Amino acid sequence: KEASGLADVPGGAKGKLLEVEFAFTEDKKLRGQLRDASAIEAQITALQIGALKRIGRGTKVLLLDRYGNQAKAVAKELSRRGFGRAYVVAGGFDGRSGWVQSKLLVKPTASMFSGVSSSPLPSGLARTLSTRTESIRGRKALPAPSK
Repeated sequence: KEASGLADVPGGAKGKLLEVEFAFTEDKKLRGQLRDASAIEAQITALQIGALKRIGRGTKVLLLDRYGNQAKAVAKELSRRGFGRAYVVAGGFDGRSGWVQSKLLVKPTASMFSGVSSSPLPSGLARTLSTRTESIRGRKALPAPSK
């Protein structure tokens, strides 16, 4: 997500946006000993989301991951736990027909410029980036036309 930017949602939704990291078992030895590591990770992530104070059983939950695969598993787990309004953004953030390819709004991140020298951005570029960000904030994000 950090290489491509972050999803930029319209004004009212920004206060409802929350980022939850997918539970991933990094220890390869332990991961190899688990029967179905991916299913366990999806269950843990669903438990974390379900335990959030602002999430109730009737709350609409939109899940967005990098390509959409992990989010589908988490949505199924949420549904099993009584959260029937869990939806997945098709294609995830970077996947085919996902957020970026649908030309929805994306906020640049600091890590997007990590390949640039460690010195601060030239003032002209920084001014252009901040102007561009401000000019698109008022626009409503719409999906790309279907082919």
